[in-house]
Amino acid sequence: GTEAGISTGIATIFVESNSGENMIVIVLGANGRLAAEDVTRAEEDIAKSTVVVSILEIGLEAVEMAFKLGRKHGVTTVLNAAPGRANLPAELLENVDILVVNETEAELFAGLPATTSEEVKACASQLQKAGCKNIIITLGAEGALVV
Repeated sequence: GTEAGISTGIATIFVESNSGENMIVIVLGANGRLAAEDVTRAEEDIAKSTVVVSILEIGLEAVEMAFKLGRKHGVTTVLNAAPGRANLPAELLENVDILVVNETEAELFAGLPATTSEEVKACASQLQKAGCKNIIITLGAEGALVV
């Protein structure tokens, strides 16, 4: 159904023509209202799944619950951690099988710079120490680091 006064979630992507770098403006709208209780009602579907994939454009509690249920039922979890948020709960990261981040998000989550290839590798290592098993750091025109 619909709720009066709640917009759908939208994102506008601005791309710099020379470098290809982007900036994304996000309005969560209804996406931000997805709650852990909503996910819990889908536990049977999660249990029958092979993979649970999420982004951070929905309520953080919903992401946490989806991955906790995924782990409970042996389902692979994939988090494309955009848009980046400071202070992601440790329990969430521990329940992530594959984490996908860009350089800026890697810096935010690892608490380290990610401007050189060695720094990007250090970020990936730090994220693995936080509990993420596999890390993909997208590097724009430079490709991606997969560990």
